[in-house]
Amino acid sequence: MQRQDSGFASQPLRSQVASGAITVTPSPAEVPLRVLLLIIGIALWIVFVLSVVGLVYGILLGLFFFFVHMSLIAQLRGSSIKLGPNQMPQLYERVVELSRRIGLKKVPDVYLRQSGGLLNAFATRFGRARFVVLFSELVHACGDNLSALDFIIAHELGHIHRGHLNLRWLFAPALFIPFLGSAYSRACEYTCDRYGFQAPNDPDRGLDGLCILAAGPQFVSAVNRQAFAAQDRDLNTAFMKLGEWFATHPPLALRLAALASNLKPDRGGSITANVGALLMATLLFLIPIGGGAWIIKSAIDDVKKKIAAPLNPDIFPSPR
Repeated sequence: MQRQDSGFASQPLRSQVASGAITVTPSPAEVPLRVLLLIIGIALWIVFVLSVVGLVYGILLGLFFFFVHMSLIAQLRGSSIKLGPNQMPQLYERVVELSRRIGLKKVPDVYLRQSGGLLNAFATRFGRARFVVLFSELVHACGDNLSALDFIIAHELGHIHRGHLNLRWLFAPALFIPFLGSAYSRACEYTCDRYGFQAPNDPDRGLDGLCILAAGPQFVSAVNRQAFAAQDRDLNTAFMKLGEWFATHPPLALRLAALASNLKPDRGGSITANVGALLMATLLFLIPIGGGAWIIKSAIDDVKKKIAAPLNPDIFPSPR
């Protein structure tokens, strides 16, 4: 297979790519967390509306994020390469083919964007329009490994197919609850990895997509996947577990092991790590909240004392 200067497979043959429908069961935590976010988000919006002040702050924050996102979309449309039949058609064809197999009613707009060496891709939306953004460095890193490229593209299309971009404004207030929003994000990533795993004709080579994100294209062929997945043991402490809970994406070692049953390591002692992380998280938020409550209470008591001070004969003795 020849290779273009652009760094991706130039003319993939139909016999070299998978053609069946991609059907994915979401990760177990995704749907429950999404329902919980919606319930809490709606409840918080009701509180904001009733409090008026909260509603004003909510609208101001919403407008801020809207204009920031609008600026990003303007940059994409004006400063990135929009793929199409007449613009890098081979790469665009991969998006069209995978969109069809996933069952998307409409192929999203797809852009190629340079990122100064960063290996990444993401999906987003603006109004009714859906976008997939492929960083050129990541596409180039996949090279002739069409399976790895399909893994990356299908993962991002999975976010669109699963509706991860929908109703974000509705549960936005709930995203500020510690650990809840990040837990939902991690569950979505696990789900979309399943799209990526089903997409290639050779799922094993498709896993190179995750290894490229970890080691870069130069060393991906030398990566020992078993040893990489076993790095999960290094995360099996209370501090590392707490670090995982803060993150919006699961560690790549865990994502790799979740897709290949033969790579799943034994997570001995994980209950201890979880309990320790839970205790630290509790203290992390209880101490500031308790300290803040004590400061507020002290301030209120001081105000009460000052108000009552003129009536205190010891401070202001009555005239004789």
